[in-house]
Amino acid sequence: MSSVFLNKADLLAERLNRVAGLESYRFVVSRPKKIDVELEKLLAKFSGGGVIVWKGGTNEQEDSTARIASQYRLVLAENPTLRRSQGVEQDGIVQLVIAAAHGWEPDTGPNAHRTRFKLQSVTPDEVEARVELIFTSITQLPNTEIFLNP
Repeated sequence: MSSVFLNKADLLAERLNRVAGLESYRFVVSRPKKIDVELEKLLAKFSGGGVIVWKGGTNEQEDSTARIASQYRLVLAENPTLRRSQGVEQDGIVQLVIAAAHGWEPDTGPNAHRTRFKLQSVTPDEVEARVELIFTSITQLPNTEIFLNP
């Protein structure tokens, strides 16, 4: 079964993979896999990578409409050997990711409602040489008529 929330994460990864200046990085969506495993695979091939994880969400409405404020965790890491040889600085990569994702509203179809991505926080991890970015995005689920069996 397809998930509207994971589909949005896929759209974000696709967008980041097309940004000029991020060609030496690759972005993927982690489903039940571990972030470290995904990053290890990416860093074996690219100078850096990002793994996007849907972290769940909360309903923002008190009426019958479900508006889910989802959190998406994006963990950026780099391969220091490749980075030095290509002259890529992680701060510049973080800025490009923020510019590409913050305020971006993916086209999620004709029945789509507001889904704009909003940057919530940026947290560097000096020990792991990673940067974690948290984005939120609102998904309004369509009202679906439910039929009950007798």
